Amino acid sequence: MCAPSVHGIISVPFGHIRLLTTVQVNALCPDFKTILAYHGFTPDNYDFEQAVVGLAYDIDFALHEARSCFDISKTVFRRRPWELNSMLAVDLWLLPGLAVNTGVTFLYQKWVTELRYQKPVVEQINTSMSHTNAHIRVLMISDWNAITIELRLNAVQR
Repeated sequence: MCAPSVHGIISVPFGHIRLLTTVQVNALCPDFKTILAYHGFTPDNYDFEQAVVGLAYDIDFALHEARSCFDISKTVFRRRPWELNSMLAVDLWLLPGLAVNTGVTFLYQKWVTELRYQKPVVEQINTSMSHTNAHIRVLMISDWNAITIELRLNAVQR
């Protein structure tokens, strides 16, 4: 079980951008359900379905643009508000010839400019990446909303 710890600023480099955010640092606790409960977000007192529907719409809209590096026709959204460690799962496929780090950088730019809560109480982003795919897990909590997201980016194999 991961107990919440100190508040601070995390600076995360991704390509040519740097994600700076004031967060509650939980030593990158993978158990998002525990952190949600600590902040008072449980199925008994919060409608996670509304958060999932709203953010799925926002992500879908953010990816449908001329500069998108993803093949939108292959994107798969799985809404599962009962799965508190991963309420919204999104599978993304990069356009042919693009590297995984291009997709990660694009997503982080969209995160900073369009998708993140304006005043997060907790924002935790865990990223693992290889040459063929990336796995990004996000926990986002504001005073009134909370959601967990799992993004899987896949490069087209040649």
